[in-house]
Amino acid sequence: MSSLGDGLLTVALPLLALTLTRDPVAIAGVVVASRLARAVFAVPGGVVVDRYERHRVMIVCMLVAGVALALLVADLTWGSARLSVLYAVAVAVSAADVVYGLAAQAVVPSLVAPSDLAMGNSSLMLASGGGEQFVGPAVGGLVFSVSQRLPFLGDSLSFVAAAAMLSAPGRRAPGRGAPAGGTVLPSRTGPWREQVAEGFRAYRSTPALWRVTMVVASVGFSQNAVFGLLVLFGRRQLHLGGGLYGLFVALAASLGMLGLYVGAPLQRRFGSAAVLVSGGALCGLSFVGLSLVRWWPLAVVVLGAQELGAATASVASSTARQRLVPPQFYGRAFSVHRLVVGLAAPLGALTGGLVAGAAGVPTSFVVSGVLALGLLTVVGPGLLIRLRPDGRGRHFVPPAHPAAPSPLAPAPAAEEGS
Repeated sequence: MSSLGDGLLTVALPLLALTLTRDPVAIAGVVVASRLARAVFAVPGGVVVDRYERHRVMIVCMLVAGVALALLVADLTWGSARLSVLYAVAVAVSAADVVYGLAAQAVVPSLVAPSDLAMGNSSLMLASGGGEQFVGPAVGGLVFSVSQRLPFLGDSLSFVAAAAMLSAPGRRAPGRGAPAGGTVLPSRTGPWREQVAEGFRAYRSTPALWRVTMVVASVGFSQNAVFGLLVLFGRRQLHLGGGLYGLFVALAASLGMLGLYVGAPLQRRFGSAAVLVSGGALCGLSFVGLSLVRWWPLAVVVLGAQELGAATASVASSTARQRLVPPQFYGRAFSVHRLVVGLAAPLGALTGGLVAGAAGVPTSFVVSGVLALGLLTVVGPGLLIRLRPDGRGRHFVPPAHPAAPSPLAPAPAAEEGS
């Protein structure tokens, strides 16, 4: 429900920015503000997810995003559209989204068997991606062309409706840190600073975790460098209007839906590490190829290849991290991942905007793709070594030797798939 509204926002937000300014840096700044908010709120959000009932955290996040978008609609209706308001709403929605995402990801392992984690993540991402990446963008440009306010109003209502669904009796997800058996493991008490520090110590002492994060960060860097300028690329290089631009984004995203569908079978066959690295490499190569395309049907295929790679990598990343981290630490451990990826995202968007302003949009696509591929060559081989699949498609992490025990270290009896 909420992802359908987010799909409208994916197209409407840059189109609204384009009506307020033609400066590539200012337009990319909307993406920068959004992604920076994800980084800033990731770590405190992780503590919240581990301290409080996760379904309530999800409800509050939905309502915050819905109110922020309602205020934007009010500003467009009774005020004058301002870029500063657009930036503020992008920050509020992104902050709520990152905390919601941490809580939702932490719930999945308590709802499915360990052997079904990949399929559970794939199913949840398919539901989310169907609205956010496919249906929403397909109609977002058309809705925006009818009324600038309509996509933002629709997204606001979708958040409120989703919060109501989560609030319904019998729809509550397991509480904070609750495994399948329902036992609540962490406590709401304890210094926040120490709880945050535990998440960082875990990453420092668990090489497989931070290598997964580095691969995802490389994908996020290149994606945001391109997506922040994709509306300009669509207008200048592909000569697409608002309606066709939304269709262009939606058709490319359909390959991403395919990637989410095949992500779980690919992991069972090749393991999370191989799927993650190959998906990231496909993203980098696709962005370099996109810089050469001027015919929009071909651009759909090239951008769709990126969506395919990113989707399979997302499923692999989630499954690997869920298997490496005990449930009582999900929020904090995942928040460190979100922090690093969140910092890479605005850096990529800003880099893309600066390069586009100096050398043009196609050149910025090439630079972002090459940088992402370069980082993959550094961290990819180590991840393939440290996170290898066994014969059952599960994972084991070779024994690490940290200076101090990791707070996320599994019990001695749990040798794999923890």
